[in-house]
Amino acid sequence: MKPTGIFTNVFLFLAALTLATAASLPLRRTSIFRDSETPRRQYEELIASRQIRSNFESSTSDDQVEKSSAAAGEPAGTLKFHIKPPSQLTVAMNDRLELICDVSGSPPPAVYWLKNGMPIPESPFDRDEIEEASNKISEIESLLPTRGLASTKARLLIDCVDGDAEAIYTCVAQSVNEKIVSSTYVHIEGEVAYNETTCTLRHETDSLPAIVFMWSGTYIDVEGRDAVILCRAAGNPSPNISWYTGDDRLITSGRHYQILPSGDLKIVNLRWNEHMGLYKCRAENEFGLDESVTFVYPVVPES
Repeated sequence: MKPTGIFTNVFLFLAALTLATAASLPLRRTSIFRDSETPRRQYEELIASRQIRSNFESSTSDDQVEKSSAAAGEPAGTLKFHIKPPSQLTVAMNDRLELICDVSGSPPPAVYWLKNGMPIPESPFDRDEIEEASNKISEIESLLPTRGLASTKARLLIDCVDGDAEAIYTCVAQSVNEKIVSSTYVHIEGEVAYNETTCTLRHETDSLPAIVFMWSGTYIDVEGRDAVILCRAAGNPSPNISWYTGDDRLITSGRHYQILPSGDLKIVNLRWNEHMGLYKCRAENEFGLDESVTFVYPVVPES
């Protein structure tokens, strides 16, 4: 029996979210390197390491919530963290830093990262201008979906960290009218980790395996609407992105689906009988392959 009423049946979303949590995690594949590397950018440090720690510990531990372009008297926001990074984390020199955020909301949120308040670019190779990273954030915000109920997952990976990686990292979840943030203070220990040789190799090459850094975990919307499920990837060379149904059938752009330039998948005229189920996004280049999985759940509009 088809479910009815996207907002009166929010419990269906929670059930679907639980069901899809394990399935929606990226599926790592073997690459030429031991691990994948994500955006590393040499920002000029805004404040010394000791000041970073002091500022972080003096700030509130609660998540910050902002309303952007929301009128007074509007109902409370719907964005909610299901997984957020720890408040503090220690990583050994040359080891890997990994932070994960999982946020749900209606409309569906996008998620991006800040380092000491500065945007971290999506691509590891956009290192020339901070303005370029800011433009990427503006582009994400301008393309946010305005309808539906979904969870968005995002991760920040920095391999072979050095002293410049010690900072406050902030996960920012943004919908069309709301923003929530959660910050992590990352301390880098001075001891050399086990993968020093691998790190030396990586610093000598610009080649990076593909990685999916933002994706939709679960997506719920009413039948008849167009749904956009996220899959954003990075790597060098830039990865090719392809989509598959839950039974591994390749999806091509046509009457039912459109693969967008961003890598996201647009499902046209959402239908229960045709579109309910799992969708797999695959990002691949010559150095590695990464996958994410999304569970799509159409519901009947309220009468």
